[in-house]
Amino acid sequence: LETLGANAGVAIDNALLFEDTRQRAVRQVALNSVITAAARVGTDLQQLIQIAMEQSLHALRLELGGFWLTWKYQDTPSFVIEGLHIDRDRDVIQLFDDLTAEVQRTDAVVDWTQDQRVSADEMRNLGLVSSMVVPVISGGQRVGGLLVGSSVTRSWQADEISFIESVGRELGAAADRVRLFEETRVHMVELEGVNRVSIALRQAQTRDEMMPLLMAETMNALDVGDGGIWLFDPATQLLRQAIGRGWCLHSFSMDLRKDEGIIGRVFISGDIYFSRDLARDPQLCEGSRELVPKGWSGLCVPIMAEQQSIGALFISAAQPREFNPESARLLVTIAEIAGNAIHRMTLHERTQQHAIEMETRVLERTAELQAALQKAQEADRLKSEFIANVN
Repeated sequence: LETLGANAGVAIDNALLFEDTRQRAVRQVALNSVITAAARVGTDLQQLIQIAMEQSLHALRLELGGFWLTWKYQDTPSFVIEGLHIDRDRDVIQLFDDLTAEVQRTDAVVDWTQDQRVSADEMRNLGLVSSMVVPVISGGQRVGGLLVGSSVTRSWQADEISFIESVGRELGAAADRVRLFEETRVHMVELEGVNRVSIALRQAQTRDEMMPLLMAETMNALDVGDGGIWLFDPATQLLRQAIGRGWCLHSFSMDLRKDEGIIGRVFISGDIYFSRDLARDPQLCEGSRELVPKGWSGLCVPIMAEQQSIGALFISAAQPREFNPESARLLVTIAEIAGNAIHRMTLHERTQQHAIEMETRVLERTAELQAALQKAQEADRLKSEFIANVN
C-alpha cells in the first residue's frame, strides 16, 4: 500500500507538472501569436486587438474579456468585447475607462461579490465574478486597458498575471507604433490635401468656378461626402450657401441670419465647432433640424479674409465617425487658403468690373466727343458754304 501510495503521489506530481508545462506552452504560443501579429506588415490595429483577445482567453481558458483604447484610430473607436453583458447603446470605451480609472497597474480580483469598491456592482452587471485588468501604456501614459475574467470565482496565478501583462505590453507597443504611423499618414494627407486645394483654387478664373473645386478637394482631403460653404452677403446681411454636397444640398435655398444656427455661431465667433450628433445639437436652427439625418456628426470652421469672417465651411459624416482636432486643423488650413483665394477673386472681379465700367465710360465719352466733333465740323462746313454764297 505504501509503495502504491508513493507511486500514485509521483504520478499525480508528474501529471501536475505536465499540466503546468502544457499551460505554460499554451501561454507562450499565444504570446508568440500576438507578437507575430504585431510585427507583421499590414496587420490592422483592430485585427491585432481581436487576435490578442482571442489568444488571451484561449490560453487562460476564459470566456469573458475586453480591450479598449482611449484614442481613436482613423476617427473610429478601437475596442473589442467577448461575452460581456453590455447594452448596445452604451459607450464601451467610456464605460471601461470609468470602471478602471484608478487602475495604474495590474488589478486582479478573485471575487467581485466580496469587493467593496464603487465599480463592483457594474463589474457584476457585466457578468464578471473574477477579473484581471492590465493598463495599456503608450508613451508613458495609459491609453487603454486589457480585461479578462470569469463568471465564477477564480484565483490568479503569478504566471497568468505575467502572461496578461506581457500581452498588454505588446499591445501598448503596437498601439504606439500605430499612433506614430497614423500621425505621419495624417500629416501627409493634410499636406497633399492642402496642396491640391491650393492648385485647384489657382486654376479657377471666377468665384463660381472656385466653389465646386474647393468643395470637391475639401471633401476628398477629409474623406467625407457631405458638406457646404456659406458666404456672407453684405447687401442682405445674410449667410447664403454658395455650394453644398450630400444632405446639405437640402438647405441650399435657406438663407441664415449672421447669428443663426451653427453656421451663424461660427461666423460671428470665429471659433471651431464640433457636433457629435447634429440632429440633437441645441445650436442647430429649427429650420434645419428636419433636414439633418439622425446619427451624423459635424465640424464647422470660419472662413476668414483680412482678419474678418466672410463665411463658414461645414462638413458632416455618419457616426461612429467623429471629427477630431487633426480634422479641425486640416479644415482650418483649407478655410484659410479658401478665404484668401475668395478675397483675391472678389478683388479681381471688382477690378474687372471697374475696368469694364471705365471702358464703357470711355467709349461713351469718345462717342460724345465724336458727335460733338461732327457737329463742329458740320457747322464749319455750313459756315464756309454761307461765306462762299455771300461772296
